[in-house]
Amino acid sequence: MTKRRLLIVVFVLHHAVASSFFADSTSFQSKQLLKAGLAYQNDGKIEQALQSYFSALRLANNTHEGWDAAMVSQRIANLYEQYYRYEESLKYLKTTHRYFQRVDSVLALAKVSNNVAWHFIKLHQMDSALRYAEQSIQSFRRLDNPPTMAYCIALESLGEIYSFKGKDDLAQATLKECLDLGHRTKNEVIVGFANYGLALNEFNHSRYATAKAYISRCVPIADQYATGALLADVYRLAFQIYDSSHQPTVAYRYLKVYQQLRDSLYTQDVEKKAAIVNANYEIQK
Repeated sequence: MTKRRLLIVVFVLHHAVASSFFADSTSFQSKQLLKAGLAYQNDGKIEQALQSYFSALRLANNTHEGWDAAMVSQRIANLYEQYYRYEESLKYLKTTHRYFQRVDSVLALAKVSNNVAWHFIKLHQMDSALRYAEQSIQSFRRLDNPPTMAYCIALESLGEIYSFKGKDDLAQATLKECLDLGHRTKNEVIVGFANYGLALNEFNHSRYATAKAYISRCVPIADQYATGALLADVYRLAFQIYDSSHQPTVAYRYLKVYQQLRDSLYTQDVEKKAAIVNANYEIQK
């Protein structure tokens, strides 16, 4: 399974980016439906949340409100993504992406392009992921002062895609740019996920000594900030690196923590997948 985006979810950056798209121009009726949908979503009432969002989307389409349709589509995409339905999420996310391409909102396009790229990574479609990730970086670089965290998230995404596609030099340059920005801004979270990306790239190219150096800098930051799923990715990579380095004692220590994290997450994942499948069934029925 593709491993990425260390520590980002800690600050709910992915969904903060999405929510930042919403503005006062959204119609009153759409706002009310979105507010109701979010309340249902926070209460775990997924069927009701989707029904509210779909009602808002129908309203936006009937009134030809492109902005509203883009915003509602983003919210639907976020919900599906939360429940691991990446193909369904991507369908709605592309609506938002098309809107921001048309109106040339550079920052919003940069953020949503990276989001689309991430979905393609989850679906193991690296060529499409690369196209959107490069568009994201190009958009960020059009800005005089791109927001550091959002820009670094996109850099880390692109660096990992380059790594999985065997573009070692590009991966290193992109991820080191991310790491340098983290150091210059004294942002520990950026430093953490940049080290994760660099460790992953070194591991992908069988450079285990440097991979160990990077992952050893990543783990303490991950322990402090990362959510369970992201921390599991970190410990899994650490195990793989030390196992490939023929250091079984250290490898086993990381493996043990990874297995504990994986087991605790398994039940939650099953429950989430069951909830969204049931919600989709009820809505279709």
